[in-house]
Amino acid sequence: MATPRWCLVALALVLLVPAGCGSSETLEPLDLSAAELETVVGAAEIDLAELVRSGRAPFAFELTAGDAELTQSGVFRATVATMATIEITDADDRTGVVALDVLDASLKLGFESQDVDPRLVVSRPGTATYVDETGKLANAAAGEARITHDPVSGQALGLLIEPGRTNLVEASEDLLGSTWFTNGAITVLADVVRAPNGLVSADEVNDQEIAVGGRRASFIAIPDNDLPYTFSVFLKAGTSNRGTIGAELLDGTTQVQGHLEIDLSDGSVVSANNIESFAVHPHADGWFRLEATVRNNSRGNVTAILSVFLSEGDNAATGTIAAWGSQLEQGTRATSYIPALGAATSRAADIVSIATDDLADEQSGNDRRRRDDRGRSRLRSDTLLPLGRAPRRLAFVRRAQRRYRPVPGHAGL
Repeated sequence: MATPRWCLVALALVLLVPAGCGSSETLEPLDLSAAELETVVGAAEIDLAELVRSGRAPFAFELTAGDAELTQSGVFRATVATMATIEITDADDRTGVVALDVLDASLKLGFESQDVDPRLVVSRPGTATYVDETGKLANAAAGEARITHDPVSGQALGLLIEPGRTNLVEASEDLLGSTWFTNGAITVLADVVRAPNGLVSADEVNDQEIAVGGRRASFIAIPDNDLPYTFSVFLKAGTSNRGTIGAELLDGTTQVQGHLEIDLSDGSVVSANNIESFAVHPHADGWFRLEATVRNNSRGNVTAILSVFLSEGDNAATGTIAAWGSQLEQGTRATSYIPALGAATSRAADIVSIATDDLADEQSGNDRRRRDDRGRSRLRSDTLLPLGRAPRRLAFVRRAQRRYRPVPGHAGL
């Protein structure tokens, strides 16, 4: 059976007066020294008899606190991370106490729950969304790690690390907001369908237009540039199984007009025209997140239009669908949903760091990872660290001189 890897640190050596104080002979307290005690990585095992610098054999060793193994000869073996206290007594009843802190030597990079390794520090000044284990969109507090999940199966996918983005749609959950408009015989019922976040906040879009294509759409001001923009929205079938997101950049001499239409019964793509890339993401309770990316062209397009409608190819299509969570962001793909409730809203970047004072790099004797101004290694934004797939495995080591060194027995990943 493989021995667990732990990190062993001497915290304190407490000297006690001899138990036999009434003796006619004056005895010095038992002298214990930590001079030979080093951090142990691998099997946290140490011979405590080597710490005794005075006294008369035989010595007795007693574990008075902590969860560990201790032999009669004084060999200490860690079994779990724990605070351990060992009392050592010599033949003349002189006693000393050693306090040890046993730490888990490897970072916990399983990312199976929100309970992440405390040595992993997430710096993000604002809230951010992720998919929880029930498949619902949840909000993570500022500085909270986001362990995201498959929205359908609930399986944990890993630690979500994203760059900062801004949702340019000013009313992402209100199709009756002031920046939204209607073409054709479209009506909207607000807050009548349970949304991906579990609240009854999604709107019903009812299209009864049979002469021309009806839609509900929002206009957004953008710069005249040549950058990519990604449009996204959550759609769910009602009486109609067709759902479409329109992605347009207008007002210039060369306008961009694209769309993505899917079958809301199974998420299959019906058509995708004039877009650079697209994706369909199934969510719980029959929801799909549609994303479509188009690129501006520096030809004067300063207005983006995000629209929701039934079908691009069938103007006579009628029926209802549910819509929620519209998002327009500058970038080549949709990031996690950013609620915008009345104004364009930004999500700060995730900065994930590890305190390098307490880490040994297994692949090299040098710490070659980028550090911030507090001496912490940083993981690049725009990353999903999946389960068990960290960039490299790290061991947690405390040393008096704060040196970095290879850790024996650890294979670099």
